[in-house]
Amino acid sequence: MWIQRRRRYRPRPPSPQLRLDDPDLAPLPPVVTDIRHGLRRATAPPNPDDADAADDAEQQWHEPESAGEPDAWLDDAAPAPVPVAPNLDHPLLQVWPPAGLGLVGPGAEAAGRGFLVAALSADGRHGPEARGRVIIPATALATLLGAHAATVTDTGRLTVTAGLPEALNLLEEQTLHRSRLVFDHEVDDVAALREADPAEEPLPPLLLIADTGAGHERTRIAAVLTQGQRLDIHGMLLGAWPDGNTVVIAPDGTTSRADGDGARHGGHPADVGRLAVLDPAQTADLLRTLAEAHTGAAQPAPPVQPGPPAPRRPADTPPTGNAAPEEDKAPNVKKAAIARPTSLGGAATTEPDGAFAEVPGEVQIASAPPATGAAEAATATTSSMPAEDADRPAGQPAAGPGDPVARDEATGDKPNADEDDEDGADDGGPDCGDGEPTQPVRAGHARVVVLGAPRIVDLPLPRKPGEQSLRSKGLEVLVYLVAGGGQAPKHRIIADVLAAERQSKSRARLNTYVSNLRACLARAGGRATYVAGPDEQYALNRDAVDVDLWRMQAAIAAAAARDDRDARVSALRLAVAGYTGPLAGGRDYEWVEPLREAVRQQAVDLEPTSPRARPQRVSRALQHGSPAPRDRS
Repeated sequence: MWIQRRRRYRPRPPSPQLRLDDPDLAPLPPVVTDIRHGLRRATAPPNPDDADAADDAEQQWHEPESAGEPDAWLDDAAPAPVPVAPNLDHPLLQVWPPAGLGLVGPGAEAAGRGFLVAALSADGRHGPEARGRVIIPATALATLLGAHAATVTDTGRLTVTAGLPEALNLLEEQTLHRSRLVFDHEVDDVAALREADPAEEPLPPLLLIADTGAGHERTRIAAVLTQGQRLDIHGMLLGAWPDGNTVVIAPDGTTSRADGDGARHGGHPADVGRLAVLDPAQTADLLRTLAEAHTGAAQPAPPVQPGPPAPRRPADTPPTGNAAPEEDKAPNVKKAAIARPTSLGGAATTEPDGAFAEVPGEVQIASAPPATGAAEAATATTSSMPAEDADRPAGQPAAGPGDPVARDEATGDKPNADEDDEDGADDGGPDCGDGEPTQPVRAGHARVVVLGAPRIVDLPLPRKPGEQSLRSKGLEVLVYLVAGGGQAPKHRIIADVLAAERQSKSRARLNTYVSNLRACLARAGGRATYVAGPDEQYALNRDAVDVDLWRMQAAIAAAAARDDRDARVSALRLAVAGYTGPLAGGRDYEWVEPLREAVRQQAVDLEPTSPRARPQRVSRALQHGSPAPRDRS
């Protein structure tokens, strides 16, 4: 999806500010972030419950040449889970009935939505023959999505027909077409056809999702699906299905056999144990995301659900004795604490955590609570600041109300006093791991690279007892602060960077990562206050930290302020040369994509304004974010 958005971007006049209000920079829906968290857990190294061990197992970030490389342990990890949908190459087909699978029970529609999204998501690195297609009548789509069905559009992989007869007509056309190809190549099925002639027309898996229908319709459905299984044509029916097998789905996706339903060929589909379940809103979000990824066309925004009007008190009515205390009215302080408000402005969720279900050789993900999006990462740093602190120096912490996550509402945990003391220590003090008493603070200057492989420049290897290498989460916090303009509220860092952490441990984890970051900045740049805190804001000291992204943005601002043409050209050249790669290149932080694309757009906007700009440089920035070469002419 991000590649499609990048492809259709058109340059605009350069701006030193990130244009995060652009609709093409809207973050992915929360359900996508939940799936990514699930994939991380599924491919985690040994002892995944130990966040410190998992963090230490990743690449060490003290050497520039190793920065930005993929996590080494991923090469030896279990294969990444793939969407569970019937196809000739999937283990699920060992128990999938030729005439189709019927779903009944309280979780039948939720599991049907899971199959719908899984079939459209299946492709990955396998090529066009793995890009599943779905044919579904409009009535069945309305059954699954309700009012959300109005926002679903046809794509090359999703066909919504007017009714069941039209859907069966398409299936019969595909059956005849594929049968001729198999016959011409003298093979038995589509899988053998792919091996016999890899250059032949791709024949991706085809899934029919429909209601069971009347008696004469059931006969036609069963005949088409039975003929089509070897042609990679399959069916999933909403309702009892005696022509194939019927599975009872519990609300959490757990499967069991329907009464009187026996296995006709080997195992029973209920043996999979659990199926993915999705609610209508999550499914609609995923379908819009997939449609944009498959077609490149911008999708309509999700419908806004009107909420109940807030009660109003006349202006001349004094507050009653039951009015909320002033601390409850402080801006950006949410009593739900980190109850995961959605990035689309929806209400906080209390859904249970996501879960995994294993199908032979595969893992799939059930629904999980939506996580907070990333679009607020750059804007929350200013919107949450009290007005009287707007003009304070960048390196000083904000004044105002206390940390909004000072108490975990869900568990009742209170922050440990030692944690705040650790946060309040000067960079280069005792928590730097040097074993020496605190020395007078002197001017420091650490250099940080976030364009391309992120790293702290000239960070030496740990040499003294207690010194540590830069943790990968500490580096992520650093990139997050840089991308947010140098500061970010503590609760936003926890929500975005530490979304996978337990709420009761997130504060302590963040303190650990910030302490590690301070120590490493001090080792690389000398003693100074690099990260101010631990009040509501964490802030980088711009006087002590030199960042390549900030230099590029400063050059853009300088060019806009220059009246002299030569000075403006010189500043633009500095800005163009400053873009050395995408933000946090090589790192797949969940929150980074909108900011990464916004920085890339800044670089693309520069190219047409630079003297003797060359089209290939614009293309390079658009496609890969690689360094723009200097114009030597």
